[in-house]
Amino acid sequence: MQQAIANSQSQQAVPQIIELRERCLRQLEARMQTIIATANTAQLQAERRDYIAESISQSLQSMGFSITFHQPEHPQHPATAVILGATNNTGKGISVSVPITGQVFYDVNGYVKHSMATVDGNTTSVCDEAEQILNEMHDVLEGKFGVKMGEVLWQGKDS
Repeated sequence: MQQAIANSQSQQAVPQIIELRERCLRQLEARMQTIIATANTAQLQAERRDYIAESISQSLQSMGFSITFHQPEHPQHPATAVILGATNNTGKGISVSVPITGQVFYDVNGYVKHSMATVDGNTTSVCDEAEQILNEMHDVLEGKFGVKMGEVLWQGKDS
């Protein structure tokens, strides 16, 4: 008798167990799809970052610069920026940081920087030679590599 009751209860539990298993599988499938989509997005962003960094490197080399470093900013982090540095034969340098997303950052060394007064009484930084070089590099990037860059900006520049 007890055996019959136990078998009856087991048979009633089977559909519930199957439903629970199916629900768990659907949840795992949804999580897996989210993880795959996130990984694909991260991979595309990293490939884009690498393409832009390599294009900048090649553009600067075509303009007579030597690349002094080209590396991940934080090697252990997959979403890190790629940083590179270049110098020309007069010792003037450009450092570039290409993040996974967002604005590319520049730092220039050896170029003459001036501060000028604006019409509203504030000051703005001017570095004509460096801006000209960076704009030329932007032209090469767009023409040779299809990379469209924004306006050259720096801290203190009146845009």
